Amino acid sequence: MCAAATQVLEALAGVSLFTGLDPSARRRLAEGAELREFSSGDVICREGDPGTGLHLVTRGQVKLLLQAGNGHEKVFDLISAGACFGEPSLYTEQPHQVTAQAIIDTQLLHVSRDELLKVLRETPELAMRVIKGLASRIYRRTHDLKSYMLMSGTQRVICYLLHEVPFEAKDSAEVAVTLPVRKGLIASRLNLTQEHFSRILHELAAATLIRVEGQRVHIRDVGQLRLMAAG
Repeated sequence: MCAAATQVLEALAGVSLFTGLDPSARRRLAEGAELREFSSGDVICREGDPGTGLHLVTRGQVKLLLQAGNGHEKVFDLISAGACFGEPSLYTEQPHQVTAQAIIDTQLLHVSRDELLKVLRETPELAMRVIKGLASRIYRRTHDLKSYMLMSGTQRVICYLLHEVPFEAKDSAEVAVTLPVRKGLIASRLNLTQEHFSRILHELAAATLIRVEGQRVHIRDVGQLRLMAAG
């Protein structure tokens, strides 16, 4: 087996979607898969491009953008290592609805549509994992719509910070979280301007609820922020 094929198989085995999958099924997926490298700022696919397969981020970060005719962009989602994108066009045969761009140097595993669909038809376990993943994505989108329509900007920022808190952190304990991407990208993801996002952080800091050190945010009282997020 050549080095490139070995790398693809190792990458497939390291993706949670394919963990525990029968080795023969992984080998079939590998036949239609390849590792692709992108530098920071590279466009991976554009809105309107045909969907050719599933994109799995093995290293780096990707932003999904909604683009208006006047050139204005809005961050629709942020994809980190271990996650994937491109499912809607993959399963519906519709073109991509968003543009994907590498935030930092990024490696993707591209699994071709034809090979993936073949394995899905023959592997109910994998099909169920895909369904669960899509259901989780719908759940997140519904939560996003709810936050945009019913939550204040401050509540949205607080909910984002709380989402970054480790599950095991106690409500009364101070905990530090590291923002995974630049603040401007987070602001756009929350449907806020960067100025509004920075002002909210400043107000929370002035109220001694958080302390900001660059990309590091120290939450002084997780429980208090949860009460604020609830309104």
